[in-house]
Amino acid sequence: MNQNVGIIGRGTVGKALQNQIDELSGYEVLKVAVKHPSSHKDLNPKLLAKKAEEIIGNPEIQIILEAIDDTESALKYAIETLKKG
Repeated sequence: MNQNVGIIGRGTVGKALQNQIDELSGYEVLKVAVKHPSSHKDLNPKLLAKKAEEIIGNPEIQIILEAIDDTESALKYAIETLKKG
């Protein structure tokens, strides 16, 4: 059974994480949250999340990876994720 992964951010690091996870067996990227969807036309629309909360609140996602350059938002998302368990 695959571990479902959500990625918050899809800049250089987020895209590299997605590519690596796509190569791993046992893991599947379920959602990727991006700030500017129009800048990610190569992203499969079924993976697109317009807000990080779509990933944090998704019970199907077991692993959340944060790859954004905004430290305040990153901390907020980390705390929200920890609170959700």
